[in-house]
Amino acid sequence: MERANERGAKCRCRTHRHLTARIDRLMMQDSWQILRDNDKQLALCLLFAPRDNRRLLADIFCLANELENAVRIPSEIMLAAIRLQWWHDALADKETPPEVPLMRALQAHIAAMRISRDDLLELVALWQTRINDSEVSPTFCFAGCWQLAAKVTCGEDFGDVATRIADQFAQNGTGTHRLKAGDLGTLKRGGGAARWLYLAGCLANRQADAASGDEDPLLIWRLLFWRFGIGGG
Repeated sequence: MERANERGAKCRCRTHRHLTARIDRLMMQDSWQILRDNDKQLALCLLFAPRDNRRLLADIFCLANELENAVRIPSEIMLAAIRLQWWHDALADKETPPEVPLMRALQAHIAAMRISRDDLLELVALWQTRINDSEVSPTFCFAGCWQLAAKVTCGEDFGDVATRIADQFAQNGTGTHRLKAGDLGTLKRGGGAARWLYLAGCLANRQADAASGDEDPLLIWRLLFWRFGIGGG
């Protein structure tokens, strides 16, 4: 009887793990799909991140897009401020179960200690500052998002290069400044955890060389070549 109970407990445990992994994959897919609709190039780079980091990254960038929409869409500053305050309060709330899927995902990341609540609140604060200071640009805010994404998945040392990559992405491929010499080497040394950022860096350099925001039909193949060390400099 005890052995049967043990087998039953093990079976339930395996089933729970399977269902949890399945739900996690489905929710990550939703976040990734939303991100893909906003930024296909970045979304494809995230596919090369370690599985445990993919959903976290997708959720961070989705949050940034929601914050940008909160500022850009309303016709009045007061409405933008209210929307941003909602995101701030929902992230700060440790008790009330959130109804918005993205917020549930972010709270789950906080609970799992993948990211800190303070880091996310600081990200919201960037956009809150923007509505009160005309000199704070969307590029500056998204640079903060890239810095955070690099910090939680690659480490503190990758913040500066993430900012330079963010600047190129913010210009939709029309910027002309390549990364600093040695940036890609630094990202390569970051190993698998930094691979998504390395590929984004390769893409940023290619965009700078082409100075064109046109869609690249060979993008996924380029990413695969760069992933295996073919070109990308």
